[in-house]
Amino acid sequence: MAYQNSPQQMNEELQKFRDEISCIVVLEKAGYRFDRSESSARHMRFRRQKGESIIVTHGGKGWWDPHNSSSIVKGSVIDLVRFLNPGMSLGNARVELRGMLGLTPSGAEYVAEPKERKPARDPKYMWKNRQAPHPGSAAWTYLTRDRALPESIL
Repeated sequence: MAYQNSPQQMNEELQKFRDEISCIVVLEKAGYRFDRSESSARHMRFRRQKGESIIVTHGGKGWWDPHNSSSIVKGSVIDLVRFLNPGMSLGNARVELRGMLGLTPSGAEYVAEPKERKPARDPKYMWKNRQAPHPGSAAWTYLTRDRALPESIL
């Protein structure tokens, strides 16, 4: 079925796809699985086969292929559908994306492991018990070389 849309309607539809469809939904539909061990809150890695992975960024709105050095292999959900289906026209991508409107990711969610916090030391204690700079220490090198303080001051 062919749709007769004005350019403005087409642009609005494409923007709706970008706003409402997560790249995660597209990857899950294509058989990719979330790799929690190599993901962070900002960069979620999805794998399908060995050596085949895609990283989702911008809260699910963007993606890139870490295995391709070309800067062209990244973009929005629309670009992702066309990347996963080489040769797919924009019209066919729009048809596929219409079927994904309203879908939410089924299981991929990055949850950060709580880090063990060490009790904060009192700054007064730390200042009193600090080690004085000595020749060869990082502080000594910084103060004498970078800040140009004479050694007699230190």
